[in-house]
Amino acid sequence: MNYAAAGEVIGMSENERRIGQLKYLYGIVALRDSMYDETDKVMELTFLYAERYKQSVRYDGVLYYDKMLMEKGLYIGMAEELPLIALLESRFSGALDRFYSSRRRRNEDELKELSANGKKLFVNYGKTDDYIVVARKVTVEDVGA
Repeated sequence: MNYAAAGEVIGMSENERRIGQLKYLYGIVALRDSMYDETDKVMELTFLYAERYKQSVRYDGVLYYDKMLMEKGLYIGMAEELPLIALLESRFSGALDRFYSSRRRRNEDELKELSANGKKLFVNYGKTDDYIVVARKVTVEDVGA
C-alpha cells in the first residue's frame, strides 16, 4: 500500500477508510461439527479444509450468531473480522435484520455501545448468504488431518 504524507492510504476506498482494515480468519471450509454453550457464551466450530485438515474455531463472549452457522456441511468461502458498525452497510441488510430481530433495540447507537464494550463482528460468507457472529473474540487453530 502507498501512504500519503498525512498518513492516509492512497487507493483505499471511502468504505475502507470508514471501517478500517479487514482481518481474514479462515476459508474454503465445510462445517463438520458445532457446539454452543449458552451458559459460558462460547461457540465452537470444527471445519474441514480440503476434506482432510481440521480447523477448530472458538468464539468467546457470543452475543448473537446466525443459527444456520451451526448446520453440518455448511460451506464457508471466507470468514473475516470487521468492526461492528459495518453491519450498517447495505450488503449486510439481511444479517442486520436477523440481528435486530433478536434484540430489543433497533438502532445504530446499540451497535456503537456494543462495539465500545468489546463486541466485534465476524462474517462467514457462504454460497447463498452471509452468516454473522457478534462476539468478544475468536480463536482459530489448525488441529491436523
